[in-house]
Amino acid sequence: EYFARWDEAWAEFRVDADRIDVSRDEDLALLAARYCGRGKGSAVDVDGNFYTVWELREGKVLRCREYAHESEAQADFERRR
Repeated sequence: EYFARWDEAWAEFRVDADRIDVSRDEDLALLAARYCGRGKGSAVDVDGNFYTVWELREGKVLRCREYAHESEAQADFERRR
C-alpha cells in the first residue's frame, strides 16, 4: 500500500544505479544511485543521489539502510564487510 500511494504522487520518477559494490561473500551490497522525477500535483522536479547498504542472506534481503551521504554508506559497508 505504501508504494502504491507513493507512486501516485509522481507524474514521472526513475532511479538509476551508478555503482553496485558486493562483498566477497555476497552477503552485503552497496548501491550508489541517482533519482529524478516530477511531482504529479506540484510539477516540481526533483533530482539527487542516495546510497543504500543491503544485507542479504541466501539471496534475500534482511535489511536495507539508506544514507544521504556516500561517505556514511561506504563506512557502513566497509565496517560490516
